[in-house]
Amino acid sequence: MLTDLKTLLDIIRAALGGLSRVRSKKARSEAIVELLCVYFVLSDVVEDGRRLLDAVGPNPRETKEQIPKVHIAEQLKEWDRLIRRQASRLYNLSGRLLGQDALSVI
Repeated sequence: MLTDLKTLLDIIRAALGGLSRVRSKKARSEAIVELLCVYFVLSDVVEDGRRLLDAVGPNPRETKEQIPKVHIAEQLKEWDRLIRRQASRLYNLSGRLLGQDALSVI
């Protein structure tokens, strides 16, 4: 899935060049801002997603069991924080992508 998001980032980056065809300067500026917002949110999703996957490993339950008991609460809190940030970002993206004119450029 992260590879798919990375591909989407590449598509958005390429789409920025297509904005030169938008005639209205205001519409072009708004589309650029919206695409850049989507781009940076997606970039953060990919970065934190990789960090979370690296932290939990292929078997999160096994990884959790290997963490010393004194550090388990702290580690679970960090994973929870990353997951909540991801959920917030994905919610943000759903709002930005559904019904946005910027998608026509992509």
